[in-house]
Amino acid sequence: MFQRVNFNTLWVPQSGSHELGITELDLSATFALPLPTPDSPFLFTPKFSTTFFDTEQWDETFYTTGLSMQWIRPISQDKFSLMLGASVLYSGDFNIKGSDTMRFPVHISGIWSCNPRTKVVFGVVYSDRRDGYNWFPMAGLIWTPNEDMSVELIVPRMRIAQRVRWFDSMAGGGEDWLYTAFEFGSGSWGYEPIDGRVEYRDLRLLLGCERRAPCGLTLGLEIGYVFDRQLEFDRLGKDHPSDGVFLRLRSAF
Repeated sequence: MFQRVNFNTLWVPQSGSHELGITELDLSATFALPLPTPDSPFLFTPKFSTTFFDTEQWDETFYTTGLSMQWIRPISQDKFSLMLGASVLYSGDFNIKGSDTMRFPVHISGIWSCNPRTKVVFGVVYSDRRDGYNWFPMAGLIWTPNEDMSVELIVPRMRIAQRVRWFDSMAGGGEDWLYTAFEFGSGSWGYEPIDGRVEYRDLRLLLGCERRAPCGLTLGLEIGYVFDRQLEFDRLGKDHPSDGVFLRLRSAF
């Protein structure tokens, strides 16, 4: 039943002429039930995260908690699978109540295995935001030319990973991976002082490394560049913070 637990922390220090610092902590755990068989599982993931924004004039902490659900259904054995997902999330400062704090993102996607090393992914995601990024496609491919390389060219997150053999003798023969990725970051929270929502988005380009131990523990470190940042307050307008760098620590078991 237990599948995985994840804990990530992200730090974007204040920088530039228009500063906006971000500290984010994220915890989630995934469980699975056969529905109706283990080959067609129902996954549910309770999650909790806190995001702290910091500028010279304003600082605030927001929270997101809720449940994400996903059902995976093989349609053609070893060829095509359908994935349906939905989430029920509270996002706010714990002072405001009502529709501005609740979000209901959903997605539907399919994975077609062209051959043992190539998969095509396609679908659509509804993010339940108000900044013009509510609907966006999920499309791309996953290519594993060999056991030491993985190419995931999927919108909205793309990653190319290469296994390196630096420390094969350590920790019982675990795996070490280097990767580069491009991703879309975003968030939406209800905010009591404006009786509305705060929306944030950015683009991120990063380099990372991770250690996959035989016991199932994965530890990763990422450093990257964050740009095209936008912070929007309902009825108060938009702000465009300066570009910056970020550091993220990842762990999973």
